[in-house]
Amino acid sequence: LKQNKLFDLSNDKNELNDNDGIVSIIVPCYNESPTIKPMLVYLDIYSSDPSKIEIILIDGNSPDIDNLRKAVKEIEPYLNIKSSQIKIISKEGVSGRGTCQNVGALESNGEYLLFMHADTVLPNNYDLIIRNTLKNKNILLGAFQFAIDRSLMQRPIVGIGWVEFFARFRNKSLKLPYGDQSLWITKDNFVEIGGFKWVCILEDIEFVFRCREIAAMSKKIIYIDPNFAYCAPRRWEKKRCGKEYCMESMGHFLISKSWISANKNLRNILRKKI
Repeated sequence: LKQNKLFDLSNDKNELNDNDGIVSIIVPCYNESPTIKPMLVYLDIYSSDPSKIEIILIDGNSPDIDNLRKAVKEIEPYLNIKSSQIKIISKEGVSGRGTCQNVGALESNGEYLLFMHADTVLPNNYDLIIRNTLKNKNILLGAFQFAIDRSLMQRPIVGIGWVEFFARFRNKSLKLPYGDQSLWITKDNFVEIGGFKWVCILEDIEFVFRCREIAAMSKKIIYIDPNFAYCAPRRWEKKRCGKEYCMESMGHFLISKSWISANKNLRNILRKKI
């Protein structure tokens, strides 16, 4: 099912063919210099083949871009990943997670795209999992299971277990992964779908809804891998779990309401599929 393309990557086809098997890891950053060093270390040591990944850090016009560059430069000598495999992109007017991720996709060379948050730790051999899974042409979009890294909690957080429970229920029952689970897709499919909406928030939910539509119509799969992506608890330490969950649910409801009501075919298909 062809969609209206938000951007055209057709000029990258030849370059892409020379980079088969490369996983492009796209990370939107806003004041993320404190998390970049551990993130790069984990991406390095948990990769099955560091030579077959590239890391693209897209700064969303944050005030600490200089600190971000400094942090990357300081950690590079300790990595198996070469400095040429790490890109830092900072462009005027680029802000918001959806926009940053689209810019990262435009700058990528890999056959596979992995969109992750800077405070997430991926499972061991994450790149091998992604390659082997997406070789199956019946899988449109993949994500890891969601978990919160309790070792980073500065204090007990009431309701944190329920956050994980509802995330896993949503994954199993509705096939609705969120961006903090790290979304992965082939570059060809990402282009065909049309990328993320150029918005600041809820871009992951809207993107997954579009993927679900295409998957339902083309008999493809939204795949949730059993391995966990561990998310830092900082967002729930700042906000109560109940408030955060209600905000996510409201965004989910508004997007699903407008999206499904605007597409009668999708509504009928989802009733049969889900």
